[in-house]
Amino acid sequence: MIVVSNTPFGEIGETPFHFGEIVKIHLAVSRTRSGKYKTLHNDFIPEAQRGGVKCWTATKQFVRGDLVLFYFGEPVKSIMGIGVVDFGPYERKGKFYWTSKSKVTFCDFKPVQLLENPLSLKQAAQTAGLQDWYKTAPYRHSRELDPEVAQALLTEIVRLNPKARTLVWNRGVTIPQVKRKTQRSAPSRFQEGGVQEITVELRKCNPRLRVEAIAEYGYSCQVRGFNFEDFYGDIGAQYIEVHHLRPLSERRAQHTTTTEDVRVVCANCHRVLHRNGRKPISLDKLRKTVLDQREQGGRKR
Repeated sequence: MIVVSNTPFGEIGETPFHFGEIVKIHLAVSRTRSGKYKTLHNDFIPEAQRGGVKCWTATKQFVRGDLVLFYFGEPVKSIMGIGVVDFGPYERKGKFYWTSKSKVTFCDFKPVQLLENPLSLKQAAQTAGLQDWYKTAPYRHSRELDPEVAQALLTEIVRLNPKARTLVWNRGVTIPQVKRKTQRSAPSRFQEGGVQEITVELRKCNPRLRVEAIAEYGYSCQVRGFNFEDFYGDIGAQYIEVHHLRPLSERRAQHTTTTEDVRVVCANCHRVLHRNGRKPISLDKLRKTVLDQREQGGRKR
């Protein structure tokens, strides 16, 4: 992840003095084949010259505002452009010549800048100390870049293409130095594991209410749309938390609750909703906060 500041400052690779929101850097990969290269390449260039690119493969982790490096496979094997996620991700059905999947995730990107001097990943591996990363064949799939890798690639891109600095700075992106561990220091030690007796008063929840709430609202968070199965796969399937709009702690006696009195939310949003203890934040307020953050280029997840 890369730090974003409202005001660009310093040279690429310098440690920033102010920290703002967090933005991710992705490698968007087009695994072209020799017979299809010319068409794809010719489509990409005019779109990029107009300042945008549509329908490039992505992952579901791509978020509006993220910075993207466009990599072409055979025969160039180079990063040929740099851009910003403008809209996405979304899925399209169809038959694609580069994959057997029936549905593929795409994004739209704007602005996009072509590089006058494309960066060969093999060249970057040699000049930017990314040999170990290159051995993992990162050019096979679109992916989020590790901060240290992102820093090295962007540094090389700007060195070879000074004009690319403008796009990076316009996004307010500065790259913090990634400190490499040179010597392992002795770990701090903390005493844990003692037994402490605590008396807790619990409110009874009806398990049937949870079942009916999920049947009505589904497994996606009603604050920000997060779905555990989409993010974690099978291990996150059929998981969501049920939030009482009016805390049970406010009601001393037994009472009747319906699905209208609850909502389904992810664990993170549930914690934030109850951050103020007995006075939970309203769903509408938290939802508005999330939307405002997204509009300002904040994180989706």
